[in-house]
Amino acid sequence: DTTLEDRRMALAAPAGASGSPGVLMTGKSKKTQVRWAAQDGKASPEWLDVRTMVYDPLGYSVEVLIEGQSWGALTTLKPGTSGESTSKLSFADGYELTVTCALAGTPDPKPPKTSPVVRREIRKMPKADQTRWAMAMKKLMENKSGPQTSEFFRIAGYHGWPNDFCQHGTETFPAWHRGYMCDLEQALIKADKALGNDGNIGFSYLGL
Repeated sequence: DTTLEDRRMALAAPAGASGSPGVLMTGKSKKTQVRWAAQDGKASPEWLDVRTMVYDPLGYSVEVLIEGQSWGALTTLKPGTSGESTSKLSFADGYELTVTCALAGTPDPKPPKTSPVVRREIRKMPKADQTRWAMAMKKLMENKSGPQTSEFFRIAGYHGWPNDFCQHGTETFPAWHRGYMCDLEQALIKADKALGNDGNIGFSYLGL
């Protein structure tokens, strides 16, 4: 598979900025995400450790997270299709991020195809479909290599402990939560396929 190596990240803070910012990069169509943690006392940090992500032909959403404050503005990174490239991203809140990255492998020029799924009210589903949904959720909760290693725990951690990325009470909550639920649904589809099904399963309306 083609991968993207993030070789250097340098964040420039606007004048008067406070706090120690970090960076979060998420694939737009691929299940890949990397976070660069804040560096104590540095308003304009630089990261030189190489991070590897799955290559996403649709690009990556990039956000700035300031400790104790809300998420910064969102922007998009679209790396070059060959060799090393450097991009400079500007955020509406004044931050500027310089990203140096390189591709490993030959990318597929066509965006991945996805098939829509139907989201149904769980109490109105046939018994067989209810059982299939429950089994996929159970598969999602299986620990892979010890406690707290399941896909369910990884996703739940974005909403609360240990990562606490949730945006409750802020204007960014609707967009954040749509992405969060999409990640959960994609993981459910993957779990359904692991059970030998076709993955044509959506996250049901629970009516809670």
